[in-house]
Amino acid sequence: MINKKMSFNSRNISVVLLIIFFLELAGCQTLTKQPAETTPTPVHTVFKLKVGSNEILVDDKPVTLDAIIREIGGSTYVPLRFLAEYLGAENLQYDSATEEITFLLTTYKKSEVTTTPKK
Repeated sequence: MINKKMSFNSRNISVVLLIIFFLELAGCQTLTKQPAETTPTPVHTVFKLKVGSNEILVDDKPVTLDAIIREIGGSTYVPLRFLAEYLGAENLQYDSATEEITFLLTTYKKSEVTTTPKK
């Protein structure tokens, strides 16, 4: 980002404005320019798994798991490490004293759109 609120003398102000113009033209974002709202393009991924197997097909490409896929009481259990790594989680840790698993997952919320009712 480029900060337009800098001090300049009158001789080089036109040079700075020209530089800012070309940087913006090249796609650089300035602090006074609001980022454009963009809608992410959805990407669909197909997961195929079989209870009792240690392999998952992700878009028909095999991925070997650390443990087998289990079904217990009507719920399917997949190793957390696979899901965390696939989703881009960071800092996956297990605390044996508390038996807690923690990880950091960066997510993005959809921006809320407010509309004005028509009169």
